[in-house]
Amino acid sequence: MKKIYLVLTLLVSGFCYSVPNIQNLGVISCATFLSSTDGTYAEESKEMYVLWSTGYIDGLNALAVLMKEKGLKNKRWTPTSDVLLYTLRRDCGKEPSLTLIGRLFNTWFDNGEEINL
Repeated sequence: MKKIYLVLTLLVSGFCYSVPNIQNLGVISCATFLSSTDGTYAEESKEMYVLWSTGYIDGLNALAVLMKEKGLKNKRWTPTSDVLLYTLRRDCGKEPSLTLIGRLFNTWFDNGEEINL
């Protein structure tokens, strides 16, 4: 189930390359994410990552409502910006070679809660 869900989200995210500043953001490595959120331009980078990640998470939340498979239906994660950055930095530190979109999906899957609509 988890693999089917990830494939669907990767396919959908593949069509989202129209904004030049965030083009291909999901395919960068966690190591690149970690290094770009430290240093001189960290605040601008953090804002860009939060915006992109929030959109991706919103898409996962919406898709989860549509999924009928047990364990995915109505799964939802709605972190604040600070929680999102903290969680991504913590989890990316564990697997720096993983892509950001892969890490974000795993983080959403691990932290999402089942809700009743």
